[in-house]
Amino acid sequence: MDYLRLYGDDGIESLESAATYGSGALQMLVREKLPLERDRGALKVSSFRSFLISFSLQNPSLSLASKYSLFFLGALFSFWGWGGLSRFYKESSPPLLTTVQRLFVSLASVIILVVLSEPHLARGDGSQGYSFKFVMPVLAEVDGETTIVETEPTTSMEPTTLLSVSFFFILQILVFLICLLKVRQIDREELDSLVKLKLMENEENLFDSGLYVGIAGTCISLVLQVLGLIEANLIAAYSSNLFGILGVAIVKIRLVRPYKNKLILASQERLAAFTAKEIIG
Repeated sequence: MDYLRLYGDDGIESLESAATYGSGALQMLVREKLPLERDRGALKVSSFRSFLISFSLQNPSLSLASKYSLFFLGALFSFWGWGGLSRFYKESSPPLLTTVQRLFVSLASVIILVVLSEPHLARGDGSQGYSFKFVMPVLAEVDGETTIVETEPTTSMEPTTLLSVSFFFILQILVFLICLLKVRQIDREELDSLVKLKLMENEENLFDSGLYVGIAGTCISLVLQVLGLIEANLIAAYSSNLFGILGVAIVKIRLVRPYKNKLILASQERLAAFTAKEIIG
């Protein structure tokens, strides 16, 4: 009854499918209270797949850890190989910046792969469950005071919301680290302070990229929600824009502005010294 209350008509189909595999499958489905992704193909299972299924049932935590680790390694090697193919025409970057980019892009890819491999996470509470209640007939209406039941607000979030917010947060961390490493790269170069100041001004678009990424994430989320591809959730959509605004503010105020002030003061000192030499000469 609890399972039908959660999934309704879909729950009936899931129970029927589980019952065809025996009482053990039915008990596990009811115990786990998860939606059943039914395979419409052949019922034949290879020996290797049977081994994986048995291993996953006996070690669920280890199976999930192995799955997500393989997702991460696959994404990391893919981006590593792509970086090797595009090394001839891309801008030269320090090894640390390149490694950080690949790591965080791989983490963001893991979130996407998790949602694609677990469809019920993206759908959220798409199944309409049954609601059970008792109705007792009365002979006449009895006037009485209206009872107001106070309910406490909940602070829990759906898994799909947490995944979306985590994805946008990881993207903003990646943008911040790229900006940080770019500033350090300019600072370590053996150049005049005026040249460094010009290089910082040339990177303004990079320092604003967090806002671009945030707006793009919000627009893509809203479009997908309108098309019905993902569940409507304004928190997940606008969190991208919020993280973008906060990220750009931190980059501009706490990172770019102090370093530019340092370069401006160093440039003024050099200009003053150069002007003094010209007067003496």
